[in-house]
Amino acid sequence: MFTALRGMKSGKAPGVDGVLSTILRTAAGAVGTNRLGPDNWTVRALVLLFNYVFEKEVWPARWQSGIIFPLHKGDSRLDPGNYRPITLLSVVGKVLGTVIERRLSSWSESVLAFADEQGGFRRKRGTPDLIFILRELILTRKAQGLPTLATYIDARKA
Repeated sequence: MFTALRGMKSGKAPGVDGVLSTILRTAAGAVGTNRLGPDNWTVRALVLLFNYVFEKEVWPARWQSGIIFPLHKGDSRLDPGNYRPITLLSVVGKVLGTVIERRLSSWSESVLAFADEQGGFRRKRGTPDLIFILRELILTRKAQGLPTLATYIDARKA
C-alpha cells in the first residue's frame, strides 16, 4: 500500500470525500522517501479500513460517487463542445483501487492468465513491443508465402 501512496500525484483536486492526495501522502510519510517509517498511524488506519472493506465485502458509498467537473480544452469558453468532463473520485478509494489492481496484475502474470500476445494493461508491454511482434509476424508469413490479414481500430474514436 505504501507504493500506491507514493505513486499518487500531488496537487490533484479532491473527490466527494474531500481528502487531498498531498495531505494523505504527507501523513503517510510517502513524500521524498522509499521506505515506510515505523509506527505510521496513517498507513495502519488505511490497512484497517481496507481489510474491513475486503472482509465485509462492502464498498463505501462515498467511494462510488464522484464530482463531474467540466475541464476547458481550448478555444471559446462559450462553446460547450470545448469542454470535456472529468470525474473527481475519492482519493482513498483510488488508493484501494491501485492496491487491488497491482495484486490482480501480479497474480495474473504469475499464473500466466494472459496470452503472450496480450499487451494492453500489462506492465513492461507497450505499443513498440506489439508493433515489433506484428512486423516480425508479417515478414515471417510473407517469407513463407502466406497471406496476412490485419484490422486496425482507433480506440480514441471507439
